[in-house]
Amino acid sequence: MSDEPVRTGVLYLGRQVRRVRPAGVGRTMSDIRVQQAREHDRAADQARMSLASHLAQRDALIRSLYAEGTWSYSQLARAMNLTPELIAKIIRPQQRTR
Repeated sequence: MSDEPVRTGVLYLGRQVRRVRPAGVGRTMSDIRVQQAREHDRAADQARMSLASHLAQRDALIRSLYAEGTWSYSQLARAMNLTPELIAKIIRPQQRTR
């Protein structure tokens, strides 16, 4: 490979602007990193969706257990290793005020 810079033309608002980049530095390295970033972004989105689904199922189960009348906030908290405050927020979500 030559150490000579490679000139690339880029159109910017209808005018051609010249950029210089070192020879051998192409889009390949950048494309690999962009692809990896996309894959990690998709994985993070899937994890967020999965988390939301699991939390919704957990909350529904906690509400149904409490509705039976055999479980108290503190009993649910101990059984699930959560704080009684979190159980209270799940069972009685605060209504938004204007």
